[in-house]
Amino acid sequence: MDAKINDLYLAYKLFRLFLNKEKYSPFSTLFRRIRKNSIR
Repeated sequence: MDAKINDLYLAYKLFRLFLNKEKYSPFSTLFRRIRKNSIR
């Protein structure tokens, strides 16, 4: 179970790194908007 969570976290970190590289892509702005809405 812990290993699975660790793999997901690693994949998430890589995904975030990819989004940082693609800062100006419409997908990343959409993702940021969704995340901002989900925080509320």
